Amino acid sequence: MKPLKFTLLALLLSPILAHAIVMRHDVPEQEYIAAGGEWPATAYFHLGGRFGNGTGILVAPAWVLTAGHLTHYLKVGDKISINGEEYKASRVITHPDYVLYSPDNDLGMVQLDRTVTGVTPALLYQKDDEAGQIITFVDAGRPGTGETGAMGPSGTTRWAENRIEDTREMLLVFKFMAAMASEIAEMASQFMGVLYAF
Repeated sequence: MKPLKFTLLALLLSPILAHAIVMRHDVPEQEYIAAGGEWPATAYFHLGGRFGNGTGILVAPAWVLTAGHLTHYLKVGDKISINGEEYKASRVITHPDYVLYSPDNDLGMVQLDRTVTGVTPALLYQKDDEAGQIITFVDAGRPGTGETGAMGPSGTTRWAENRIEDTREMLLVFKFMAAMASEIAEMASQFMGVLYAF
């Protein structure tokens, strides 16, 4: 039986605006570059006028779910790209209990200036069997490896997969495996996220 494929809107616990896909240093970067149209419900924000400085996911024909630390900086009229089309934010809502740079309630919603057509919004994953499933991360933030950290410009869509090791209330837990010299170093990484199935 093929494992379910998930897309995670990674509501990163980091305060930086330009998120990153963490790549293995021993895998060519080209393997992380996403082909256009693979994840049509992914929304790319143009914060500061730059494509990919934050992402979200289309959850209704005119609504995008994202992180509160992004909606904190987003303004009405800012551009958002979805499936190659540009939209504008007509309403920006940050969770009322979100405190900037806190992982708690790091949620935001953005209403678009018009309905997205030709793209099926993501559905909230309703089960509680995430542990052991394969998760897909999609982002256009700054690239980097576990050794270098985020570096270089944002704007290229990249993807990565990992296995969910555990769940803890609002956290998804996974391990980032980085090959280093003669040993494998494990870093437990925790993301607060919203899981959607496609």
